Amino acid sequence: MAMNFTGAASCRVDIAQYYNGTTFDVPASTGAMTICAWFKATALVTNQRIFAKSELNSGTGSSLYTVAVTNDSGTQRLRVVLRTTGDTALNGATTTITTGVIYFVCLWYDGTNLKSYINCVQEATTGKTGNVAIDSTFPCYIGDNPNVRLNFNGIIDDVRVYTRALSIPEMQTIYYSGGRDDIVFGLYARWKMDEKYPGTRSALSLLKELKDDRGNGFSAVAEDAGYALAFTAANGHHVDLATVNADFQFVAPFTIEAWVKPASIAAGVEKFFGTYSGSGSNGISFGRNAAKLRLTIHGLHDYDTTNNYLTAGVWTHIAVQFFNGLFNKSAEFFVNGSSVQTLTWAFGSDPGTTLSGAQIGANGNHNEYWGGSIDMVRVWKGLAVSNAAQALYIYEHPQASTTLKGYWKMDDASGTSVADVSGYSHTGTLAGTTGVPAWEESGAWATPTYAEPISNQPT
Repeated sequence: MAMNFTGAASCRVDIAQYYNGTTFDVPASTGAMTICAWFKATALVTNQRIFAKSELNSGTGSSLYTVAVTNDSGTQRLRVVLRTTGDTALNGATTTITTGVIYFVCLWYDGTNLKSYINCVQEATTGKTGNVAIDSTFPCYIGDNPNVRLNFNGIIDDVRVYTRALSIPEMQTIYYSGGRDDIVFGLYARWKMDEKYPGTRSALSLLKELKDDRGNGFSAVAEDAGYALAFTAANGHHVDLATVNADFQFVAPFTIEAWVKPASIAAGVEKFFGTYSGSGSNGISFGRNAAKLRLTIHGLHDYDTTNNYLTAGVWTHIAVQFFNGLFNKSAEFFVNGSSVQTLTWAFGSDPGTTLSGAQIGANGNHNEYWGGSIDMVRVWKGLAVSNAAQALYIYEHPQASTTLKGYWKMDDASGTSVADVSGYSHTGTLAGTTGVPAWEESGAWATPTYAEPISNQPT
């Protein structure tokens, strides 16, 4: 099998151990490397990653190694990147990459030279020495780049990492056998992508787990959006959250985020999350004011974005971070991973913390009900991450954090309860004046799907 990537912002495969505190790395003192993969592009844009290990925050020389298709003076070409103990070298190939054509590509390094190969033919070379750089904090993706969204659009198959430089005959054996070879010496990791047949999906397992065929523990995952809840505002649909305690006493700084799909953007206020007191003077809520985003500090202030950011029937990831300034309080809004506006309230105050309720799909006090769908709500007492514009948007699994106080993935799929997977046990209960929110399959983000293999079709 292979995997088909759509080019969408979250459509990638993550080398899964990153979420357990470590990521894919070659062993220390690795003085040679070969990375090979098969791909077939469906569409070509400026820059697309086939395989990449890079730091999360963008910066100069941020990649340890990548295999990519990039625009070179108006022509799409293979590019490989490798950092050793001193620097990062780029190596541009000469063959023009076109859509619909199957390519077998290699990044090749022997401790003296870095080379790129297409279909076992050398494309370019540059001198380079030193051991391959390692860094356990750098994520590693198939079909995307960790620091800037460079998603691949097309099919990728049989990705391998060797801790040695393959010989040309060995490359040819892999190529002409269509991956049915026994070149295992120095094979450190291999993702064959043959775990499932096209079109199959299990409601009980939303993970597409790609096994590391070498058994070194570098499993990879592509997690789909799973399930969501559909709310009808006119029927008072909401989710009541249990154990309203200090976890929900939000004062600056705090972060709220979710994927939302409004049924309408007509004039009016609807909230997807809120906390409240009986007097209405405490707590916070976040949602929409028509198509604008609104954060409310109850009894004190509304922060409304200047522009419209929501579209009826369209999934959008929205987030807000509320923080202290010098003699003010500020709210920074994010839409689909980008900071869109920061609003400041001079001499502003923190929300009151005497609470009586917390809800998903309402403002916390059985009012301002949300109409439409909601998925993956997370609330943080603190600023969630240093690079919120990207990490809030792209990570279905957060890194371990004591500030994450509520995380409702909405993947329960049935029943009247919504699990809180943050570890703080704020389980939700479906409620409404007429009926309750309905479970549905979510379309919040795209993930790769299984496709017919291309590695058995050498050109």
